[in-house]
Order: sequence, then C-alpha cells, then structure tokens
Amino acid sequence: MSALDYFLKANLYGLLFAGCYWLFLRRHTFLTVNRAYLLLSAVLSLALPLVSLPTQTAGTFAVPMGVITLPVSGFATAPIEPTGPDWTLLSMWVYGLITFGLLLRLAIQSGKLIRLIRQSHRRVCDGYVLVLPRDQTTPTFSFFRYVVLNPADIHNDLILSH
Repeated sequence: MSALDYFLKANLYGLLFAGCYWLFLRRHTFLTVNRAYLLLSAVLSLALPLVSLPTQTAGTFAVPMGVITLPVSGFATAPIEPTGPDWTLLSMWVYGLITFGLLLRLAIQSGKLIRLIRQSHRRVCDGYVLVLPRDQTTPTFSFFRYVVLNPADIHNDLILSH
C-alpha cells in the first residue's frame, strides 16, 4: 500500500466517523461517551487502513484452459512516455501543502492562546489554574488545566463547579 492510499483511506474513515458523530452524538450531553467515541474513532481511522481482509475462496477448482499461440511480430514498440501531469505526485504535494498550512494555523492559534494565558492574571486553585484576562470580550473556556474566565462570569460559581 502506498502512502497516498493510506492517507486517502484514513481520511475517508475519519470522515465516516465524524459524520456518525455529527448525526448521532453531537447533541448528547454524555461527555464521557462523546470523548471516548472521538478518541476511539481517531485511533480506528488511523489503524483501519492497515487492516487487510483475506480474499481467498473456500476451494479452487481446476479449469481446463486451451493455449493459443500468437505469432510474434517484428515491430519493436517504443516505450510510452506520459504526456500529462503525474497525478500521484501532484496530489501528494497538495496534501502536504494543506497539512503544512493547517499545522501552521494550529501553531499560530496555540501561540496566541499561550500569550493570552501568560499576559493575564493567574490564580492557582485546587487542580486547575484560573486565568482572568483583562479583555472583556474574551469568552470563558478551558484549555487543559487552565480555566479562562470572562470577567463578566467571575461571580458565576456554576461555571467553576462544572
């Protein structure tokens, strides 16, 4: 199996699992089940393209075949040169460029998030770090062990208990 086949199959499995999540699980509040499904689907979408099923039949029967001998012609055939673009190489380049662009976007957004956490006031609590940004438009969210709390939500104890 070539790398292009593997990436294509892995992306198709990922699309299938994401579609099933979107159809059946996105509105459920069972967060543990949703997380387990998403983690398992990510692992399966990477592992399933490596699985090959046997294609052997139960038994083989001898089929009588006749042999036909064709006369050999004296013409030598020239090797056929490809006239169009190499689609495999082109698709690998496009895939690589898209992957690089998405990784660059992820790095930029992660850098902005780390900068927000470092520039804001932090308070260490039991099991997490409470981050209080100065900007009133920053939404409330969590990132690993950091809880970024909008200044308008500072007196809402339900958010921290969740």
